[in-house]
Amino acid sequence: MSKQILIVLSEWGYWGEELIGPLEACDTEGYEVSFVTPTGQRPLAHPVSMSPGFIDPPLGRSVVSEEMAEKIRAIEASDRLHNPLNLAEWLPVRPYSSSATYLRDMEAYYARREEIREQDLARYDALVASSAAARWWIWPTTSACMTSSSASCNWTGWWPANATGSPACPSPARSTIGNA
Repeated sequence: MSKQILIVLSEWGYWGEELIGPLEACDTEGYEVSFVTPTGQRPLAHPVSMSPGFIDPPLGRSVVSEEMAEKIRAIEASDRLHNPLNLAEWLPVRPYSSSATYLRDMEAYYARREEIREQDLARYDALVASSAAARWWIWPTTSACMTSSSASCNWTGWWPANATGSPACPSPARSTIGNA
């Protein structure tokens, strides 16, 4: 049975290369990939991430190759990103701190998160989150967590979920997807 990978994307725009690197690595290894967005809407790549002529203002140079732009346009044109899982339906709403039952609400909130981690996320071998998506949600699954970095524009690989260097404890350790 192939490994199950959950990729977190923003439906409000993601940098195309941050998806292509991990997705190609997962596809090469034969992993089965599912996608999740905040409200279950189809994620869309930022248009400039598909434009090889785009000049990144801080860098003063193009940051998108023609080859990468073609790959991003191909995934956008496919139906692969249609029907992602809906994170809002999955995760509980964090309790309001001024609630009269705040402590009990927080207990229920964390109990539900643990239930999701143990039951729903247990079917996934890893979670992939781009640097933009990682700001709003990273949850290690049962075995490993992955992240990508647009700053270095290369795939950083697997991180054990409870190890130093995981996205929850950033100090990136480089490895390859085959070392999972």
